[in-house]
Amino acid sequence: MKRAIIILILISMAIETGDIKDIIIKAHKLEIKKEYTAEQLKTINGLLLACDEFGITNPYTRIAVISVVGKETDFLPKTENSYSGTPNARIRELFTTRVAMYSDTQLTELKKDNEKFFNVVYGGMYGNAKDEGYKYCGKGANQITFKGNYVVVSKLTGIDFVTNPDALNDPIKGSYAAVAYMVDRWDTIPTEIGVKTMNDFTDLETAIITVFRANAGWKKNINTPHHRETLQRCRVIASYFKYV
Repeated sequence: MKRAIIILILISMAIETGDIKDIIIKAHKLEIKKEYTAEQLKTINGLLLACDEFGITNPYTRIAVISVVGKETDFLPKTENSYSGTPNARIRELFTTRVAMYSDTQLTELKKDNEKFFNVVYGGMYGNAKDEGYKYCGKGANQITFKGNYVVVSKLTGIDFVTNPDALNDPIKGSYAAVAYMVDRWDTIPTEIGVKTMNDFTDLETAIITVFRANAGWKKNINTPHHRETLQRCRVIASYFKYV
């Protein structure tokens, strides 16, 4: 078994984050049962800092946030992958009517050009102009997509992600955006969920499922094969973390 890594974030510690003011954060001791690179740990620490900033103190919620973000990019912020190597059938499954008018030959040609492809599948949606799908495609550790969401996280964090979308790929700034995105979703949490705030959870499984739903969209059917698979990935990631 690999040696456990202990991260001790001291109360006197401050992180230089550019547009984000230096923050004196709370003391948290988190045991990590898997070895991550220094780059991955930057994102994990960024998520913990963001949880502190937004008042998320519940240990189950904090681990759930980490796991839901981790299943997107394994804590390595990036711009959304190209679909050039994705089978056309899978693209049609994902983007349905957005690509329905393309023949297989046309779709094969379209997916070779990232800018044209993302403008087709994301253009004109959720705040994007028709030519902004590429500019506001998925970015960061949590793969935030669409200009409307960039506007929301910009307002909540005070960081201008609209003018500079690639700032989401910064491990600290992007982590603040990821947590802000989930906090914003909590304003529309369905009453049947049974919790009012992000600090109300009493077990990890419920926290993971609820944060997963918040991130995906409350109305999304999480019982599809794809969502069941990704939810299980969240559980595996969560098993690597424990507050001690």
